[in-house]
Amino acid sequence: KSGFGKNTFTVQEGIIDKPITVEVSAENIQTGETGDDQITVSSRAPVTVLYENHPLNGLTLNKAFGNDTVLADPEISLFAAPFNMSLESFPFLTFSWSMNGTPLSETSQNIILRTKDGVSGTSAVSLEVQNGQQFLQKTASALNLTYDVAQKSVFNSSPQ
Repeated sequence: KSGFGKNTFTVQEGIIDKPITVEVSAENIQTGETGDDQITVSSRAPVTVLYENHPLNGLTLNKAFGNDTVLADPEISLFAAPFNMSLESFPFLTFSWSMNGTPLSETSQNIILRTKDGVSGTSAVSLEVQNGQQFLQKTASALNLTYDVAQKSVFNSSPQ
């Protein structure tokens, strides 16, 4: 978008992404002074980062989950944050969660996982985020969650 007061723009690449050159010029309406510059921008593939949505502390955006995480609490709420996808596409994103290769019924950005009493171990949680309007725009994330053996373990999907 261009014009007075505009400071953002959106570029939609084709199937083959290639760097684009962005040129900007600005003029001070009062003094007539002008300036311009250019930069070459490369596109980035979409990525989804998983965070904890803690019931008391809220989203812990300062610490993303790594590939392997050991937990001591019997329940965790995961929040999926997709990056490098336009805000306009958000209503069309689908969230497909699975555990140990089995699809889960949860289809939102948030999922609550809890342990079964007396069971311990590791579960592979994965998520695929797909843009329903742009077939090739998708991303996947995976996380191994292990509960401390002294605690509880393997997960149930969202609360009943």
